[in-house]
Amino acid sequence: MSYIKSPKTFWDLVKKKQNWPVILLYAFGGVFSVQFFYYWTIQLSNSATATILQYTSPVFILIYAAIFNRRMPKLNSTLLVLGAMFGVFLLITNGNVNNLTIKPLALVTGVIAAVAVVIYSLAPRRILRQYGSLNVAGWGMMMAGIGSNMIHPFWKIDFKIEPLSIFLYLNNCNCWNGHRIFTLAAGN
Repeated sequence: MSYIKSPKTFWDLVKKKQNWPVILLYAFGGVFSVQFFYYWTIQLSNSATATILQYTSPVFILIYAAIFNRRMPKLNSTLLVLGAMFGVFLLITNGNVNNLTIKPLALVTGVIAAVAVVIYSLAPRRILRQYGSLNVAGWGMMMAGIGSNMIHPFWKIDFKIEPLSIFLYLNNCNCWNGHRIFTLAAGN
C-alpha cells in the first residue's frame, strides 16, 4: 500500500543507512516482540493475564520519560501507575506476597511484551515524521513477518484442518454479510 500510495518515496526509508538501526529496532524490538511475547504469555498463562501485563506499558513509558527526558511524571500519572501496579500485584499473587499465581516465565514474557510496546511506540518517532506512518509500519511489519517466518514458517502447518474448524472460521468471519450461521452461546 505504501508503494502504491507513493512509489517515488517508498525506498527512501531503507536507502539511508542511518535509518537501519531505527527500523530494525522498531521491526524486531517492537512489532515482532509485541506479538511474540504477548502470545507466548498467553500460552504460559491466559489471554486476560497477558493483556493486563502488556497494558502496563504506560508504566515503562513514564519511567523512560523520567530518565531520558528528565521529566518527572505528574502526581495523577504517578497515582494511576501505582494503582495499575497494585492491580498487577493482586493479579499475580492473589494478594499473598508468598504466592505467585502465574508462572514466573509468564510474568517475564508479559513484562517483555509491555516493554516491546514502548519500543514500538517510541523508537520510530524520527522516521515517522520524515517518511510517514504507512511507509514505516509497512517496512516494520514486512521485516518482522520475514523474521517470524524464519522461526515458524507459514507453510508448515502444525495443526489439523478439519471440517469443524473450517465451519467455525466461516461462521466467525464476515463471509455471510455480517450474519453468523450458527451461534455457540446465547447472546452471540
